Amino acid sequence: QWHQWLGLAALAPMATTYFLGDSAGKNSDNRNLHAALGIGTAVLYTASATLAILAPKPDGIKDTGSTKFHRWLSYIHLPLMIIVPILGALAKQQLDDGSRRTSGIASLHGAASTTLLVTYSLAVTIMVFNF
Repeated sequence: QWHQWLGLAALAPMATTYFLGDSAGKNSDNRNLHAALGIGTAVLYTASATLAILAPKPDGIKDTGSTKFHRWLSYIHLPLMIIVPILGALAKQQLDDGSRRTSGIASLHGAASTTLLVTYSLAVTIMVFNF
């Protein structure tokens, strides 16, 4: 159950971080808030993911239907939860150094963040509403 509660709790700072992302590129104060929320999201997500991976599976539970789809989505959002902060740190460094726009691999931060939020939101929604 802790996995479920922590996973649900991670969605709020994740969504907030995402929606602050556009202003973070234009304002260094928003950039710092964006980064701090991202770190908070990472802590909650890591706690939830660790419980999901390490906790023993209850007897009689099978990965079918929504549980199976939830797990499949984790194969997308778990690596993104590692990649997005790295891309964000690269983007922040470029912007803090005076660049007006991000370039190179750092420019993928927004697209990777969108994919992360969509796949994670779907994974949470599937389990909350048990489709």
